[in-house]
Amino acid sequence: MSTASERFRAQLTIAKLISFAYDHDDGLVTSLTKSAGNFSLSFDQNGDVSISGSAGNASFSLTPAQKDKIGWEVRWISVRFSATEGDLFSYSISGKIGALNLSFSGIIDFDTLITECTGLLCQAARVINADSRFEANAKGAFRNN
Repeated sequence: MSTASERFRAQLTIAKLISFAYDHDDGLVTSLTKSAGNFSLSFDQNGDVSISGSAGNASFSLTPAQKDKIGWEVRWISVRFSATEGDLFSYSISGKIGALNLSFSGIIDFDTLITECTGLLCQAARVINADSRFEANAKGAFRNN
């Protein structure tokens, strides 16, 4: 079990990782979030990110600046996304952040996540210094069960 604050921080981390993945391969991420299938996203303490699904796979490493944007000691995070309806996906997060084990699920609206961040998720990643705006928009995309 995690507190609402920890859940939000984990959700924000996922939003940032999706943003970095979008910057790395926007075609793949768009295909995955528009598919009717499942996909997964994982991240480890070395900054290695993997995103995979029926539309393809991508792996990349975060830059030191991107790792700093995560903002807390993530040992590992794994997220499984399953299409529900429209742009909605159910998600299940498990992970270890510092000494804290996280495990929870919810619903994410990828359309909101992408469009509410000034039109393109990759732009949000580039202007992440405006963290409060990114956090507010990301928070609107996640729905708890």
